[in-house]
Amino acid sequence: MAWSRRYATRSPGTASPAPIVLAISLGGMVALRWAQRFPDEVACLVLINSSLRGIAPFHQRLRPRQYPRLLQALLLPLGHEQRERLILRMTTRLQDDLPGVAQRHARWQREAPVSKANLMRQLLAAARGFSPPQELPGLPALVLASRSDQMVSWRCSKAMAERWGWPLELHPKAGHDLPLDDPDWVVERIRQWYGASLSGSQQPGGERHPHQPDGGSGEGAKAKADPQAEE
Repeated sequence: MAWSRRYATRSPGTASPAPIVLAISLGGMVALRWAQRFPDEVACLVLINSSLRGIAPFHQRLRPRQYPRLLQALLLPLGHEQRERLILRMTTRLQDDLPGVAQRHARWQREAPVSKANLMRQLLAAARGFSPPQELPGLPALVLASRSDQMVSWRCSKAMAERWGWPLELHPKAGHDLPLDDPDWVVERIRQWYGASLSGSQQPGGERHPHQPDGGSGEGAKAKADPQAEE
């Protein structure tokens, strides 16, 4: 899943500005490939609970303990709400009203159906993973992850942050769907990063990214993960 927002208004007769891209899980893999292939189209990234093949082992990119539930969601003849509850049990940790959220998601599924075949393709793509981009020159990015993610280990996000020198923020209790579990935390971390870091420092990677503002040449922030933390 990926979401983008234009970071500036467009004046008449000027080209449309590149978007800020916020992406979660498989969407993060797609967003990185997008930024690699078309750097002029991506101003910066916020990656949430994502992973990449080659810098994290398979069992961290998709936790084996979830395989039975994934198979149930795909193979059993469940109603929309039943399937959504099953998925939410894998992806959320802080939802008090699980039936209410499942009901809302089931309504969206009825309005814009996602077929089982499409869901299977997405799961296979996520499990297979994307290889790390060869170059991401100066791309500003923030990495957010959940220590209590039961789908993808937070160590995958830590590996990504360390590879490109991006800042990493860890939520202590949220699940895989971090924006659903604690949207205020996500918004505040993005606000702090965008206001304090993006506007005044150059991200590592050699050349300045096409959409990175001038001014300041500080080093990329180090990941804030505790290497001794439990999985």
